[in-house]
Amino acid sequence: MSMSRLERMRALRTWAEKPLFSYATILLLQAKVVWDILKYKDLTLGDTSKYYFYAKHWHESLQVNPAWSPLYTAYYGSFRFFLDDAHTITILHRVAIVFALTALVLAILRRLLPWELAWFVAAWWAVLPINFNALYEVHLFALLPVLAAWYVCLRVPTLRGSGIAAGILAAAGLLVRNELAVCAGLYLPVSLALEGLRARRARRQAAAGETPQAAGEVPPTLGRTLAAYGLPLGAALALCALAFSRSYLSPEELRGEAYRKLYSNMGQSYAYGYQQRHPEWTRSPWTEYHPLMAEQFGRGKVTMLQALRANPGAMLEQFSWNARLVPSGVQVMLFNATSGELTPDYVPVEQDALFARVCSCLWLAVLAAGAYGLYRQWGTFWKAEFARAWRGWVLILCVIPIFVFLVIPAQRPRPSYLFPVAVFLMAATGLCLWAFARVALARLSVLRSVLPLGILAVLLLTPRYYRDRAHRSSMKLDTLYRRLRPFQALLTDRRTLFMGGFHGQQARRYLESSDPGGYSYGLLKDVPAGVALTDYFDAQGLTLAYLDESYLPDFAAWTEPGPGGLPRLRHQGASWKVLAAGNEPKRWVLAYRPSAYAP
Repeated sequence: MSMSRLERMRALRTWAEKPLFSYATILLLQAKVVWDILKYKDLTLGDTSKYYFYAKHWHESLQVNPAWSPLYTAYYGSFRFFLDDAHTITILHRVAIVFALTALVLAILRRLLPWELAWFVAAWWAVLPINFNALYEVHLFALLPVLAAWYVCLRVPTLRGSGIAAGILAAAGLLVRNELAVCAGLYLPVSLALEGLRARRARRQAAAGETPQAAGEVPPTLGRTLAAYGLPLGAALALCALAFSRSYLSPEELRGEAYRKLYSNMGQSYAYGYQQRHPEWTRSPWTEYHPLMAEQFGRGKVTMLQALRANPGAMLEQFSWNARLVPSGVQVMLFNATSGELTPDYVPVEQDALFARVCSCLWLAVLAAGAYGLYRQWGTFWKAEFARAWRGWVLILCVIPIFVFLVIPAQRPRPSYLFPVAVFLMAATGLCLWAFARVALARLSVLRSVLPLGILAVLLLTPRYYRDRAHRSSMKLDTLYRRLRPFQALLTDRRTLFMGGFHGQQARRYLESSDPGGYSYGLLKDVPAGVALTDYFDAQGLTLAYLDESYLPDFAAWTEPGPGGLPRLRHQGASWKVLAAGNEPKRWVLAYRPSAYAP
């Protein structure tokens, strides 16, 4: 290689060392990965539709439901000040979270690792589908305060930074995710104890005429410590008080909502794990768990503590089962594939035994080699590195045990529940790589000079996730949402009892209506033989019905061709009228009972 070429490579490296290059390229990588998300990703099913319904209160009156992540619903609802399409709002608010997380991950890693290694580990985070295509956006949002607290501890490695981080975790525990309050409760005494030990050591050194180790930091006094922690915690409590003051629920309603959240969380997670252990139990773990809970714990609605008291054996079996799924959960969060046969998530995950096992072995080898490198170089290098960032490591090491020993047993090792663990494992992997390769990189300056070209290669060669899966994309919910949107006034009418399948329930939430009374998406299974569908609808009190060939296999049994070849309800008569119908891409019909809306 000629000298001029070497000089050009070094010039490129000098330019690439600037933070602007790292942040610009990592965000470009993230943008490329999620390109076309608005075109190919459907409206989010499940919890997000419920949060969208809660978010409308923020948009309309700046009010929240404190039981359901009020900070997230305020964020979600704020998009509605600028947009009025549920699909666009939902996708864009997800993309904003994804970009913020990627930037924060890189910012944290740049405080712990050389900038090149930090970029590649952040790219690892950016390209994993679980980190941008997670089932629910609220789980991604819940990672933001954890990363913000960690970054503050690293960016402001003083007593003040620790106090701000404690305030962030405390506020997030009440306004975003309840487990973070437990993290704050663990971090606060540990951090205060360590600050006290440092102050005591500094006083001893001063008395002995020695120079304190933390030369750039004034030894903390009681007054400074109380101010550093008290002010951020006071601000966090004030923010929480403001959120609760903006509640549209009465205290009694809020208490009931909180218990319903605990009951459903416990029932659904237990039923799903039970179904994995007992495939013969074929009911829905989401809507039909009450009989199972009554059988196992004596009541259809129980919290975890009540379940432990009622049947500790059943809960220990559940805890043991969740622990068995941990290796699969780690594989999915780090490699987007598992070698196990059962999903650690609530949805199917990629099963690629060979790929997952090879990646797992390489990852464990890196950790082992890195641990050895840390041990060998501790006194000469790593001791100073950890001393510089000790507050950040204390914070994350107080967060991780809560997720490992509380979230995994209570729920399962679902990767989207364990995002802080994933970031920690990636940071630890980067640290081990640095410990293993530090000497080699220092000697091979040419190798470090070409790393910017490696970054550009990653940027060019990484595929677009959504475009490459366009043939698999299903826009069922978005299609139904747009079909029903012209009839939003009818759907939000209190007199409307609507039947429309599972997707119909979700679409109705996005159309700003609460779940309808008497709703059942399995209703057509119970129609007696020989009874006309419209007569059965009348007997059930339904006033609006949507039938779709995509979710109703026996669609032809309940419909017949109408005017223009469009479907209508079979034996419709005069009591029911067709509001809309179509044949593309599959047949569907929306019908209503006019007499239910007569003045």
